[in-house]
Amino acid sequence: MITTIFDVPTPADFSFAATVHSHGWRELPPFHYDDNRHILSVPQRLRSGTTVLRLSSPDDQELIAQVESEAPLGSGDEETLRRVVRTCFRLDQDLGEFRGFIDDISGYDWVARHRLGRLLVSPTAWEDLAKTLATTNMTWSGTISMCRRLVSLGEPFAGGFCFPTPQEIAAVDPVRLAEVTKLGYRAAYLHEMATKIASGDLDVEAWREGDLPTDELYRKITALKGFGSYAAGSMLGLMGRYERLAIDSIVRRVFRDQMNGGREATDKDITAHYGRFASWAGLVMWLDVMRASLVPYLETRKPQRP
Repeated sequence: MITTIFDVPTPADFSFAATVHSHGWRELPPFHYDDNRHILSVPQRLRSGTTVLRLSSPDDQELIAQVESEAPLGSGDEETLRRVVRTCFRLDQDLGEFRGFIDDISGYDWVARHRLGRLLVSPTAWEDLAKTLATTNMTWSGTISMCRRLVSLGEPFAGGFCFPTPQEIAAVDPVRLAEVTKLGYRAAYLHEMATKIASGDLDVEAWREGDLPTDELYRKITALKGFGSYAAGSMLGLMGRYERLAIDSIVRRVFRDQMNGGREATDKDITAHYGRFASWAGLVMWLDVMRASLVPYLETRKPQRP
């Protein structure tokens, strides 16, 4: 095996641990996170073959990528892998405005202290859409199980499977897709979306870095079957748009227990509460949800070399 190691520049406010643990994506295949060695693995298809990116950070800011392949990386492969890393960690997202905004809000000093704000995303918008669909009306353990089954339909490699492409899912009979993945009614929605992408009728990758107004992007996402306000709000957040809230049962519980004195609140109440955060409302809401588990972890975790 040939080992290639390279570093990826990161902004001063980047935290490897905070980003990897920003939400549960690290637990969904084909991502794999080694909790003991603090390594995030991401399989990637290249022209020279499938390889696995192993990402780590010795000091929580420096980002090191290690690739093992049977053949030398081809022309442009390293640059492709660098783009994948920058995408997954949203390294090109400028959070300066957010930092300045949240610094002026009382009670949120922990955000800057732990360099919070970046959300781990998948290499493609397609993968994020499929995984988000698997979170709708489902327990987290159920989502993990469905994603494991879904990934089994992707290209195999030594050690696992790549996330299936829209073309691969479109080629699967919808009935078999439901049987294999246990996605239930979501299988038909996923198959329809994959078919539209594979045919060229739908370009979801353009949504991620495009300049569409958020309201128009929201309409495009909600036009997909299975994507209501929660799923669309979640996808917007994964694209760096936080104007819409992704309110689900977890958000309602955290708001009740931590911010509303144990009293039940309506979605309208939650929306009104986060209205003061304007275009950052969705991000602040999610950081509030994650605070109880994420901040203690970040305060005790010791960066280490793999």
